[in-house]
Amino acid sequence: MKDSARFAVGVGDVQVHANYLLVMDNLLDLSHVPFVHPNTVGGRPEDSVGNGMKGAEGTAAAARWPAGLRGAPGPASTAGSAPGGTKGSPADPTKSFRHHEEMTMAQVLRCKECDGEMTLLPLPPIEGEEHGLHMRIDGLPALRCANGHTRFVAAAFPSKFLDRLLAAPDLVPLDAASQKGFLRKRYCCPACGGELDTDHAGRVEAEHSMAYDGLRPIAVHVDLPSYRCAACEHEYVEPRETMVSDLMQASAHAFRSAHIAPG
Repeated sequence: MKDSARFAVGVGDVQVHANYLLVMDNLLDLSHVPFVHPNTVGGRPEDSVGNGMKGAEGTAAAARWPAGLRGAPGPASTAGSAPGGTKGSPADPTKSFRHHEEMTMAQVLRCKECDGEMTLLPLPPIEGEEHGLHMRIDGLPALRCANGHTRFVAAAFPSKFLDRLLAAPDLVPLDAASQKGFLRKRYCCPACGGELDTDHAGRVEAEHSMAYDGLRPIAVHVDLPSYRCAACEHEYVEPRETMVSDLMQASAHAFRSAHIAPG
């Protein structure tokens, strides 16, 4: 859209701390403008006409017209006054405005398998397990089309998900055991050096809530074996390196159970 005798176009950048899909929803659904911005660009809801959205050649455009403005679609409205005019009269065309947003979405919201439109939604709980470590993920955000094809919201999501989980200071409520041995690996107590009883393991659980790029928080439940030292009675979980590997594999199993394709 370019400047004309009736319209002035403003162009600029705004940094928004939210997921890009939510920003698109906001910009392309202009029906919220009269209700959320009534004292600025919104006006009264009953004064708005010609709300619409159209797509062509991989782009989507949304437009909203205040009633009574010269050039607005449909018959002139007498419901209210427009900027620069009186009730029932045409507005000053130099003060007319049109809210117009346009962005390319073809590669963002189209399914790579069937080319259907994809929608951002939270998945039902998914689960995975590796070497006794169990993980349940609730509310994982994903893109899904009508045919059920699912993919991550971003290609880097799995690695970022694991990085944030591992960065939690209280990932599990117990310390990690040490490990000794080359051919026969043994879990040992870091406090006294005694060997841990791995034949009679208990269980320990942890809950985490993680925010990801402005999306709703993701709930992650982890439970894994715990091992007690017979000498000093201290309790530990598997060594850190082993736990990281098991968490990685358990999350991968969970993602595969939902048939999530890479972003």
